[in-house]
Amino acid sequence: METNLSQINTFLVTHVIPFCWTLLVALTIWVIGTWVIKLIRAAASRAMAARTMDPTLVGYLDTTIGVLLRILLLVAVLGTLGVATTSFAAIIAAAGVAIGMAWSGLLANFAAGVFLIVLRPFKVGDMIAAGGMTGEVKEIGIFATTIHTEDNLKVVVGNNIFSDNIVNYSSNAFLGVDLLAQLAHGVDSRDVIA
Repeated sequence: METNLSQINTFLVTHVIPFCWTLLVALTIWVIGTWVIKLIRAAASRAMAARTMDPTLVGYLDTTIGVLLRILLLVAVLGTLGVATTSFAAIIAAAGVAIGMAWSGLLANFAAGVFLIVLRPFKVGDMIAAGGMTGEVKEIGIFATTIHTEDNLKVVVGNNIFSDNIVNYSSNAFLGVDLLAQLAHGVDSRDVIA
């Protein structure tokens, strides 16, 4: 009986307690890391707003910073748990190639999002027609652009809209309008135009 208790005690001391401490440290890193990421994103957003940066660019950079910091936090937590991060990086690279091949359209949307930010055919707040939709641009994200239509519908369009025409109604101060009107017989058209 004493031998069994001694073996259980040895097992607890050599395996269970160190694993629990490691798990507790990893959980603490995750919680503190998540909190620090929120602080960094908030500070970056405030700094960009203080420099009166374009809201489109601010949203894009905020999302990108959040994703990159989450990946770094995940690698740190896995390293704490004893997972070899070099092999993890190789797995991520291989998975990235496989996912990239499977999601080529998504990566095309990502690349198009970068071009939307750089070339700026439209910005947040502009009224546009793109991707078969017409409405006000509310957000240009990493992979998609959010448009609110005149019917008050929220439409998410993939950023890969460069293959089609993009009409920006907000870029010029005035728009030309052709209006056809039926006139009664005998009405002078010059009076109507005046």
